[in-house]
Amino acid sequence: MLDSWKEIAGYLRRTVRTVQRWERSERLPVHRQPHARVDSVFAYADELDAWRERSCAAVRPSVEVGKLCRIAVLGFEWSGSPDDRILGESLADDVARRLACYAGLEVIARPSVKRLTEQRRSLRQIGAAIKCDCSFTEGLFTALMAQPCRAN
Repeated sequence: MLDSWKEIAGYLRRTVRTVQRWERSERLPVHRQPHARVDSVFAYADELDAWRERSCAAVRPSVEVGKLCRIAVLGFEWSGSPDDRILGESLADDVARRLACYAGLEVIARPSVKRLTEQRRSLRQIGAAIKCDCSFTEGLFTALMAQPCRAN
């Protein structure tokens, strides 16, 4: 049993804020134990695994077995206002979560990528740090991908 937001987030390899959002918007199976002042939360690993499998089932394509590509979602940027930064991070979290459903893709954890981008490193430096060697930029979205795919 996972008995805190931090443990649940660690199990899913996401931030506490992300798993709290998933509870509200995507029915993440989290249970609450009422107390006088503040409820405590807990979750069962098998329920989280089943939830993740259900949420990934609709988007999982077939990929050649034995191939693995790494990708890091760096985020979305707009005007720089606090609200835009929150929206950009939320979108990047969602993109990373959906990409993780694809067999053959290894998605670098968002907190790891965020730490590197907050250090104001260049795309080339971030790519070297996470062992991805090319970058892809589309409008306001940036991702780093290893190329070509390597065998497992």
